[in-house]
Amino acid sequence: MSEGVLERLALTEAPVRATSGDGLGLGTVSAGINGFGSASETGGAALLGLGYDIPMSRSVSLTPYWNGYALSYSNGDANVGQIGLAITVH
Repeated sequence: MSEGVLERLALTEAPVRATSGDGLGLGTVSAGINGFGSASETGGAALLGLGYDIPMSRSVSLTPYWNGYALSYSNGDANVGQIGLAITVH
């Protein structure tokens, strides 16, 4: 992995292009409330993303995707899943 943080991989198949992204590194979770203070934790983190680029015309593509993030730190862990639909105009 160049730069040691994130790697991208793109596979091309006509007419649909599959993409994935993954990475390992450090992550931080933090919280703060005015008048009460704040706290943060740092630990190991992972990222995984999957999607399909579907051409709708010569100038428009739709890309449904899923991204997952995970963080493990000394007092627990945090996980996030994200799904979405991207619209790209070329």
